[in-house]
Amino acid sequence: MRSYVRSRRAVGAIVAFGVVTAVSAWAQYEVSWWSVDGGGGMSSNASCIVRDAIGQPDAFTVTNASSEIDGGFLAVPSSYEGVVVTDLDRPGYEVGILDAAQLVYADRSYTFIEPVPNGLRGQTYIRTLNDEKDTTTNPFLSFRVYIPVSVGVAFEQRINPAPSWASDWTATSLRLYTDDVVPERIVYYKNFPAGTIVLGPNRDSGMSPDPSMYTVVVIPFVTDARDWMLFE
Repeated sequence: MRSYVRSRRAVGAIVAFGVVTAVSAWAQYEVSWWSVDGGGGMSSNASCIVRDAIGQPDAFTVTNASSEIDGGFLAVPSSYEGVVVTDLDRPGYEVGILDAAQLVYADRSYTFIEPVPNGLRGQTYIRTLNDEKDTTTNPFLSFRVYIPVSVGVAFEQRINPAPSWASDWTATSLRLYTDDVVPERIVYYKNFPAGTIVLGPNRDSGMSPDPSMYTVVVIPFVTDARDWMLFE
């Protein structure tokens, strides 16, 4: 088992870091086995999210009288039902699982349409009220999660750049589309620990009114082996 794990980690070293050492003039190479604890993150393009957990612990089991820890590669769950979101503080807001044909808002009949990025499909999302699109109260929305997450906020394309409260969020090339009058949504994301998450309004007070209300998508930060291949 040890040699198998080490060989996978050696390949990972080449892919992730490109670390190779020449050992002769004949361009032969050697990759020494080593490990890095911690690291990982998320990157994206127009159709996918890649989430990694670089530096997995060695694959073995540690036990004591009251507990057992299985180290190594992340396990595949038997089922997945999204991130648990509770304590939504906006009346009428709803939690659902994102996919095509799902409602965009809790107070409109507009739906998401294809293409839905694989990295967002099947994830927890919050159906907001489009009637609140011009509300500028800040803070505006809060909710609670119980694991570390990446929160994506999909702003209607006319809201560009994002409101000032999201100035430290990362703009991605991911897009969500709806059958609303202006269909395209630009996804921004930020990582959060478990706990209460607070978001601002759809627009700043100085922005032009009327762009449709945003959608919130909540994705587990690093959960299981799905993170290596789901977001392709």
